[in-house]
Amino acid sequence: MSGLAGIIFLVGLIWRFGFGGANMKRILVLEYQRGIKFTGGKITAVLEPGRYRINEKRDRVDLVDMRPQPFIFEALTCEDKIGGRVVLSIAGEFTVSDPRLSLMSSRHDGDEGSARISKVTRETVSTLAVRDTTDAMLALLHTTLLDTLNQELKTIGLETSKLAITELWTGAARTAGQEFN
Repeated sequence: MSGLAGIIFLVGLIWRFGFGGANMKRILVLEYQRGIKFTGGKITAVLEPGRYRINEKRDRVDLVDMRPQPFIFEALTCEDKIGGRVVLSIAGEFTVSDPRLSLMSSRHDGDEGSARISKVTRETVSTLAVRDTTDAMLALLHTTLLDTLNQELKTIGLETSKLAITELWTGAARTAGQEFN
């Protein structure tokens, strides 16, 4: 009986620790996350939600949050194509479309998504002649801004899932609370 108990004990140890022994680490990737697995400093896999075991000495897993992230820019001052001052407030959400690219971009540039949204908004407004705050102008600005944001954010693994122009000022004209989703 002691021989059988010893075998069961050894099988239990192997089951618990694997063949790597104490170097094995358990990783839990939640439903709203993706895990980026690094082996020897290079990306080797994108882990879907689930449980994983990695060798701590050789591998590392960084988690990427895939949930929509809100952004709000209030009173963003821009200059339009004809030199007029435009002040607008925008709100929306961006999501991670490529976890690998998103993780690598955020490592090098910090809060890359927000910085790019602000920059692209200013550049987009500078290509338009925003003379008034009519519904047609708001729709044009919204469509142009959404298309440009998605093209730019795609380069860092993100995409805009919602966008609303919550306030727009052009000289004396002001429109508030208009949302186009």
